[in-house]
Amino acid sequence: MKQNLYRQNPLSIIGDKIPADGVILESNKLNIDESLHNGVSDNVKKSVESCPVVFTGTNVVGGDGRILITAVGLNTNNGIVLTLLRAIEDNLKNKKNKSSPIKSNIKNDEENLQPLLGNNENFKNGNFNSDTVLAKLEEDLSKKRYILRSKVIKVFLQCCYFSLFFATLYVILNMIHLCFQKFYFSTFKTSYLVIMILTLLTGLDIILTTLPEGFPFAVMLSVEYSAIKMMGDNYLIKELDYSETLGNVTNICFDKTGTLTNKSDAGQTLCDDVPKTISVCQQAGIDVRMVTGDNIITARSVAMSCGILKPGDDYLVLEAKEFNERIRDIDGELSQEKLDQIWPKLRVLADAKPIDKYNLVKGIIDSKINKNREIVAFVGDGTNDCLALKRAHVGVVMAKSSTYLAKEASDLIITDDNFNSLIKAIFWGRHIYDSITKILQFNLTVFFVEIVISVIGTLLILDTVLKFKQLIWVNIFISIMGSLALAADPPKEDLLNRKPLGWKSPLISKTIKKNIIGQTIYQLICLFVLIFNGHKFFGIESDLRAQLRAPPGQHFTIVFNTFVMLTLFNIINCRKIHGERNVFKDLSENILFCTLWITAFIFQILFIEFGGYELYTEPLTLEQWLYCTLFGACSLGVAQIINTIPPKD
Repeated sequence: MKQNLYRQNPLSIIGDKIPADGVILESNKLNIDESLHNGVSDNVKKSVESCPVVFTGTNVVGGDGRILITAVGLNTNNGIVLTLLRAIEDNLKNKKNKSSPIKSNIKNDEENLQPLLGNNENFKNGNFNSDTVLAKLEEDLSKKRYILRSKVIKVFLQCCYFSLFFATLYVILNMIHLCFQKFYFSTFKTSYLVIMILTLLTGLDIILTTLPEGFPFAVMLSVEYSAIKMMGDNYLIKELDYSETLGNVTNICFDKTGTLTNKSDAGQTLCDDVPKTISVCQQAGIDVRMVTGDNIITARSVAMSCGILKPGDDYLVLEAKEFNERIRDIDGELSQEKLDQIWPKLRVLADAKPIDKYNLVKGIIDSKINKNREIVAFVGDGTNDCLALKRAHVGVVMAKSSTYLAKEASDLIITDDNFNSLIKAIFWGRHIYDSITKILQFNLTVFFVEIVISVIGTLLILDTVLKFKQLIWVNIFISIMGSLALAADPPKEDLLNRKPLGWKSPLISKTIKKNIIGQTIYQLICLFVLIFNGHKFFGIESDLRAQLRAPPGQHFTIVFNTFVMLTLFNIINCRKIHGERNVFKDLSENILFCTLWITAFIFQILFIEFGGYELYTEPLTLEQWLYCTLFGACSLGVAQIINTIPPKD
């Protein structure tokens, strides 16, 4: 019905966008811009005799003609690509949910898959297997990782295992002690069973209270906060994880036509600020490549103009045909070993089909020549970029110049089509990563101090020094307030002066490990001295041998309050994670940080002074408050000492 309605569609207005796929019936000097379809910048002369096929979304730039409609909607070339991409994505989601795969209504044959993959020579040579190609694409795309999320989850799970191990150790040691002290030297009593149950409950209490419950929530809030800030810089992020991933990108592959260049009456001109963007990326330690469907002469010229290629550079410029010959074995299969010999020096890949772009991106991601592995971003705009956009760790498109298919396949959309915005996105991504590592350093210090005090302290004095509600207060309120304060720190100007991190690089750097260990040791020394000698120093009654359900005393209240003061002042230390000395730099300008820190301090005063029996606290004198605060403030000096110790290689 639709084909009959649009059987002959006149193309008589210059600049008309073709609404359907079709075959030319008549033409008069008809020229069509197919750059968004195949990446070739030159206009294509169309006639009945030469190149008679036209595609949806391409632009008429000269002449006129009439076409016979062959496909509309999802049956067009673009529609097939969209359907296949969505089918792959839906199947990946169903695999995660263990549901049955969705069968696309698009026939899985060479003719229908080539709009997605391109007309590749390997298909003609017999290497095209229509039964397995979509399965391979699904398998490859399923490997796309949320890099930050996986690292954070790994750290959190390690904390869980650590907490479980020490809680189990506490229960085992206490049971052994109980057996020898009670059962071996005396007959069994019912009260011993109560002690055993209390030991098990204390072990469970250790697990519940020492876990950094607020850490995942604090990380999420940090990323959300930074993402809101990024929104003001003209980005649309489909998944929050991609904002951080872009900050640690090690390789960026740019499409040329429509991405790096605009078409004009002088031929092709570079988009605004492209050379500056390329230069900033290179200074930030990011390898930049051009991957285009255009010819090698044009590609090399544009690469020289924008700074991807420089005179005297020992880099490769290849056509897709030679590229495929170099990266395949004698059976025509892709060889990662051969690809690893090519991609580090490859700066321009010309005459590339969609599957060539995909193979390059996949090959860089799968490469293991760098122990920390590579993080790859692809910046494109056309239908021929969809596969590469989908496979890259981060697919980036420009909102105004990109096709709807490219936007569908992308992860991040730059809404103002400005290359400066890409640099800002990388800048903010690195800031998010730094914020997460600051929060991690802060929360892990709290975690290790809690676990040692809870287990060792309980074994030594047979009582819990830090009570359940007090630890919940620290893990939820203090932790989240501190994390938000660290997330509120503005990005530093030198973020783009350091090299990016690979996706295998640890979230906890050697410097951060050193800071965590140093602060944990200092805090434990303070707390254990107060536990065993604090009552003597302050001249107060000891809580070391207090009876079960005894009212709270000043002794353990001082211990708890000192722990919180140490934690609060360590928030300031965690503002600097790269060995910087001045932790107060720009602090006065960060009103939100100061507000959150002071708010946490005020609420701690209220917790201590008015908590009473419910929160197991006893009001403290001014002198006791000053000493607690002094112990906390001394951690700032300890941080300076730690900074003088070089991290281990």
